[in-house]
Amino acid sequence: MDDNQALPADLVKRAKEELGETPKRLRDVLDTLRARIAALPPHDRLEDVSDANLVRFVRGRKYRIERALETSITLARFNSSYPEFTARLSASEFSAIAPAFRVLPEPDVNGRVVVVLRPPIAVPGLKKLGSVAMVRVCVWFFDCLSRIPRAQVCGVTILHSFAGITLADQRWLGTRPMRYNIAVMQYMNTCVALRLSTYLCFDLPLPLRPLFYMCTALLSSKLRARCQLCGGDLQRARRLLAEPEVLPKCLGGSAPEPLTGPEPLPKGLGCFGRRVFACCYSQPRV
Repeated sequence: MDDNQALPADLVKRAKEELGETPKRLRDVLDTLRARIAALPPHDRLEDVSDANLVRFVRGRKYRIERALETSITLARFNSSYPEFTARLSASEFSAIAPAFRVLPEPDVNGRVVVVLRPPIAVPGLKKLGSVAMVRVCVWFFDCLSRIPRAQVCGVTILHSFAGITLADQRWLGTRPMRYNIAVMQYMNTCVALRLSTYLCFDLPLPLRPLFYMCTALLSSKLRARCQLCGGDLQRARRLLAEPEVLPKCLGGSAPEPLTGPEPLPKGLGCFGRRVFACCYSQPRV
């Protein structure tokens, strides 16, 4: 097992209780999954079958080998169907998108990784990159997120704020091709086994709510129930954190706006996560 993907001491007990994980079982399941992938037809076969790539499928699918295998096949097909979305990020793209994403320095009260998102439109310099670049950014980010050991074991809480976007921004978002939204939702939901525990959307303008319902309709019924519109009720976000002041101001905290980039690096990402969030030329490992 890659040391960068080994669990921190505080997660070992939780992984055993919730996933039935032991070092031996993890090794056996990884080896079995790797052998099953090798037996697939070439167009369904992932190129990267390292422990670091496969462990997210195993934990994300709670050690159900058939579902982990299905996830690997879906990812392989996504890579071949959407090469424009898995291309390498440029330094300028990375610099432009950094303010749109933040992984908070501490987990929520349930031990989950907390992600704060801002609409790309609200981040200066990102709109001009275009829709394809935005999808590539989302694919990169969710790929990185799915590799964080805490996210694999405990899950992810996403807090999405639309505070402050203009009418012009709303029109631009509303006219973006649905194909791009479908690609992002497919990647998050079926390609990288991301364990989405909670998605709370704040200050979503009324004209964009149909887009929210169309996107969440692409999710399973279980995941769809975890996605909620919260209006301006920022206490919903604050209650999730032991120290809510680490939230940005748009979510009721005191962290500055606009969101900063990946520095300072959040705690608990592990060596792999720190490298990914620090590297302007990071590319999704698929």
